[in-house]
Amino acid sequence: MHVAEKGERPLIIFLHGFLDLWYSWHHQITTLVALGYRVLAPDLHGYGGTDAPVSISDYTCFQVVGDLIALLDSVAPPEEEDKVFVVGCDWGAIIAWYLFLSRPDRFKALFNMSVISSL
Repeated sequence: MHVAEKGERPLIIFLHGFLDLWYSWHHQITTLVALGYRVLAPDLHGYGGTDAPVSISDYTCFQVVGDLIALLDSVAPPEEEDKVFVVGCDWGAIIAWYLFLSRPDRFKALFNMSVISSL
């Protein structure tokens, strides 16, 4: 998984939208790091520098959520990191909701924008 990472605690993870990449967040990353935050901005499964699944049936919201939990476990284990702030846009907003539903113990707050109104 390709991840842009910069800064110190507390942690914010940015989840990009459809047809976007981690780079969509480069202005926000720079600003928040200057304010003392640690930022992760991954290319979601199948985008940019992150591998795509072999089978389309392996590309589900749950697979992407699992990838993100594994990412957080590797870079910010729960015993070492406070709860995480999440920012999602478009497709990333949908993934963010699933993150919160599946692991509410790992997250502090959610901010979503450009949200698709129907699924």
